[in-house]
Amino acid sequence: MGQVWSKTLKAWPYSERALFTCFSWVITTSAFYGFSGYYELIRAKGWFERYKIQPHKDPPPGLVRQCLIEGLIKTALEPFLLYLGYNGWRKRGLKISEPVPGLREFILKPILWFIVCDFFFYFAHRLLHHKWFYGIIHKKHHQFKTPIGFSAQYAHPIEKAIANDGSTIIGPLLFPSHITVLWFYLVIRIWETTNAHSGYDFPWSPWSRMGWAFNAAERHDYHHSHNMGCYGLFRFWDWLLGTDEDFLKWRAGQQEQEKLKSSENQLSTKQPHALIQTHHKPSTLHRPPPLNAQPAHSILKPTQPTSPATERPDSEPDTSPSITPIVRHAASQLRELQEENFQGSNELIWQLLSRHRVRELPLPDKVVELDTRSSTHDAFRALLSANLLSAPVWDEERKVYTGFLELRDLLASAVRWHDEKLDEVRKRNQKKEEGNSDCLEDASFLTGVLKQEPSVAELSQRHPFAPVQMTSTLAQVAELLRHNRYHRVPVVDGDGRCISVVSQSAILAFINTKKKDVMKELEQTLGQINLGKKEVLSVIFYCKHFVLL
Repeated sequence: MGQVWSKTLKAWPYSERALFTCFSWVITTSAFYGFSGYYELIRAKGWFERYKIQPHKDPPPGLVRQCLIEGLIKTALEPFLLYLGYNGWRKRGLKISEPVPGLREFILKPILWFIVCDFFFYFAHRLLHHKWFYGIIHKKHHQFKTPIGFSAQYAHPIEKAIANDGSTIIGPLLFPSHITVLWFYLVIRIWETTNAHSGYDFPWSPWSRMGWAFNAAERHDYHHSHNMGCYGLFRFWDWLLGTDEDFLKWRAGQQEQEKLKSSENQLSTKQPHALIQTHHKPSTLHRPPPLNAQPAHSILKPTQPTSPATERPDSEPDTSPSITPIVRHAASQLRELQEENFQGSNELIWQLLSRHRVRELPLPDKVVELDTRSSTHDAFRALLSANLLSAPVWDEERKVYTGFLELRDLLASAVRWHDEKLDEVRKRNQKKEEGNSDCLEDASFLTGVLKQEPSVAELSQRHPFAPVQMTSTLAQVAELLRHNRYHRVPVVDGDGRCISVVSQSAILAFINTKKKDVMKELEQTLGQINLGKKEVLSVIFYCKHFVLL
């Protein structure tokens, strides 16, 4: 490496200052956009979803676009800052024309610089979370509740100068070395911060493997989603000052939930129609159970073949005790064969949903949006007039959605109030018997009841606002519906505003339109779909019994 650097210095036709500026800018820019682009490609393609820390959640496209634009502007300004900072680096003892140091320098100096960086970054970062500085400086960086690699540099200029760049270069300024060691350190530092913001916890990542020392992706992702704790690069200061206790409690709860899900999945495999791997070959597709945990055949509704042998034990009990167990066992094997066929169909359905996106659905182009300041009376009227079952509720003060308000919740509230006003109900029933009541009066009575019911904001919180985007796959939407037992989820635009709604019925209707594609495999021969290849010696045994009898 020393010879390469010597040849580079001899071949460089411009000044040492120009070399420092150009090489530093090219190396750091290539590292940042290379690592960030790698993680962004994974997110855009939907690869490695099983390692995504916040499944089925992505930042608003408008925020990502703004992040990229500001990143390009900062990238364009960096050469001027490097050019102006050259004299300062040289005064601090940065070596450029000297020979390249040995391997020991490349190991020890970056470790020392990381320790110094962690100290300054932890306390600067924690200070930025103080109420005096968070709103005016650090809140911009926390607009990414679901961080991505590019969001590592999305920050207020003061934060970038002090907490980000300042903490990174203070080590090399205090303990200078050769410029090649500095570049090596900067590439590793950029890799560390883009990985921490990537949103993926890959088990093969060296940062995840060094999770005992670093606040890797999972911890920093928690910091963004919960806006607390895990302030440093290393875990040391968080451990010493107790700022990771909330994360540890949250992680313990997540592990407990994973254990419960694992035990539930083990129990579900014992159910007759639970979704399990096919028997003839293991599947490499990572998929969750079907929508609403329904049996596989409930989606496509195939006609189950009925054998006289399966009906005879119940409809016409045979008097021959030797034949009945044989027929029952044969019927059991037939049901197992049907069940395996249904499981194969469900595998095809999940692959179909993974290939298509929300934008391909015929979504409603008009969405009724309610406000938390609206009365339940107005909300009820709005849903009735639009012939809708639910609508998103917007909090104008906080600029967020509080959830979905469903018509059934309004009706349930009205029924509860109706039961408490028995006297009024009896009077109304008497009027109905006398023929003095009409539908308009009934609606007026119902809306009058709703005026005294819980607010729109309170009722909407029963159904959280869990948005998807037009680029989300239908498999992601189906898993969100199934996992949270939602009836519908909103579709948001780049600014986070609701533009449409995807319901369970829309997913099922789409599957129905694509049922020809789903059932293509059933047009193959039995050998091609690997059915009938198991040994069935018991059939010969049964035939012998029938012949003897």
